[in-house]
Amino acid sequence: MKVEINQEEVPMVLNLIPKTAFFSVGFIKKDGTNRNMTCRFGVKKYLNPNPVRQKPKMDNKYKTVFDVNAKGYRHINAETIFTIKSNHVEYVVK
Repeated sequence: MKVEINQEEVPMVLNLIPKTAFFSVGFIKKDGTNRNMTCRFGVKKYLNPNPVRQKPKMDNKYKTVFDVNAKGYRHINAETIFTIKSNHVEYVVK
């Protein structure tokens, strides 16, 4: 099923995805290319045991996800997302 949403609804849709669920997201990278990624929230397995103590400044527009194909953490700009697929529903940003 496809559902059209506007840009303001993207953070709400991302917050509805359970932390244990896999989902796909399509977004525009910083260099202008499109990227599709299968990812998940809340993965703790691959965290660095000795993290850098300084936390980078993050705006609320960035979401941290775990890329299951690359086995690494990525930041996604919620303002550049154009599609989200979760639980057999595809959300398309107008």
